Amino acid sequence: MKALPENLKIQRKIGQILDKHMASQKTYVEIRSNELYELVIRSEDLFLIFPNQKIFNQFLRESHQNNSLGTFIGYRVDDSDFRNYRWHFRRKNR
Repeated sequence: MKALPENLKIQRKIGQILDKHMASQKTYVEIRSNELYELVIRSEDLFLIFPNQKIFNQFLRESHQNNSLGTFIGYRVDDSDFRNYRWHFRRKNR
């Protein structure tokens, strides 16, 4: 069996964090990227990869442009303004 590329491993971990958070009854249906970043940096290994939100958003943008972000993460994005993507994350439909 072939191992997952590193970027997909990171996406899978982010997706697990997001799904766990969204499973709560007290959570909105969707959250924005800044809220997701606050969840992600609680993981020490992800904090080392994403020490600030700019790097995190660059990772999201690159993954979206490569059409790989939806593999593990439920999301929608308004990318009509190439300088300012508007992210909305939700629980992945499995």
